[in-house]
Amino acid sequence: MSAVVLRRPVLKRTSSFWLLGYAFLMLFVGTTIPTPLYRVYQEELQFSSGVLTLIFAIYVLFLIPSLLVFGQISDRIGRRAVILLGFGFGALGAAIFAGAGSLASLFVARALQGLSTGVVAGAGTAAMLELEPHGNRPRGAFAVSVANSSGAALGPLFGGFLAEYGPWPTRLPFVIYLLLMLPIAALAFMPETLSQRRPFALELRLPAVPAEIRTQFAFASAVSFTVWAAAGLFLTLAPGYVKLLLGLGNLAIGGAFVSVMLFGSAGAQIFSRKLSDRVAITIGLVLLPIGLSSLALANPLHSAALLGAGALVVGAGHGFGYLGAMVLVNRLAPVARRAEVASGFYIMSYLGVAVPVIAVGFGAQILGLLIAVAMFAAVVSVFALALLGISTRLAAPASQATS
Repeated sequence: MSAVVLRRPVLKRTSSFWLLGYAFLMLFVGTTIPTPLYRVYQEELQFSSGVLTLIFAIYVLFLIPSLLVFGQISDRIGRRAVILLGFGFGALGAAIFAGAGSLASLFVARALQGLSTGVVAGAGTAAMLELEPHGNRPRGAFAVSVANSSGAALGPLFGGFLAEYGPWPTRLPFVIYLLLMLPIAALAFMPETLSQRRPFALELRLPAVPAEIRTQFAFASAVSFTVWAAAGLFLTLAPGYVKLLLGLGNLAIGGAFVSVMLFGSAGAQIFSRKLSDRVAITIGLVLLPIGLSSLALANPLHSAALLGAGALVVGAGHGFGYLGAMVLVNRLAPVARRAEVASGFYIMSYLGVAVPVIAVGFGAQILGLLIAVAMFAAVVSVFALALLGISTRLAAPASQATS
């Protein structure tokens, strides 16, 4: 009798590339679905705005270590297994959100989302670059960027619309999301893109920055920290701010308000690809105080138009500033240490998402949400203007050296 060898079917590289792009899109849809629902959880479970920001921040607390650990693991054992593990964490987090009935379950679900993002980010990005059908790595990186920003923008619309107009407001969005995740299971059949594997090792090492670029790195990281602080405010407290300011309890409108900011960021990132990193950073730092001022002025003027305009301008400021800072870091980092330097930059960016927002969340308990947001807008605007001045000084020696 002849032996029959059963081989696991393998997807074509082109199919795997687009399927992984879809998976990235869904990953970030999932991370922002809860944004318009946080206000519902607050009302049902009776917790403060300070606790709300802690729920948001635990995402970052779990994301950063997983980003540092699992990126290097995928360089050892392969991309496919790590990617599937990451999406497994994401599906589990969504399932816990769907059945969440306590504060503890919200913390666990959000922690799993952070873990999922950290696990998938490094391995998934590397796989996208390696799977790009024509070997065009910049095109692969751009596909990841578009999937990330588009998914993050679609999540609040998706969650807010289903919660407002469907049954089970805190459950239905996650049930449908889990159904949309089913095609991702086919990534089990994607080709393994890592050609040389190394023995498994688990290590957590903080990234180090070469001395010769530390000043520029600190500046770029400060820019990213600042623009992400503004974005983090929208991702946590914005729906509650809209309800309090305009008296609109509609969850779909709250989600749309957040999406306006995220779509503004995505559009700015696409446009800023044609600009130098310095020009993009300058535009971002100019736009951020303008947008935050509109957000703060919307309160005394009770203006929905100012609120929407502020969201769009803050989003554009975030997009220009973040991408410009990221390009600057990648340009300056030595090739042999580019991944390590990028990891340090991402850590500072994610800290910008979490730390200032926790402060404004607890400040809202003392001063009220409207005043806390106004003070936050003022502080972040001062930071942006200070960085604008620093940017001019840092650019001056470079221009003198080339003249």
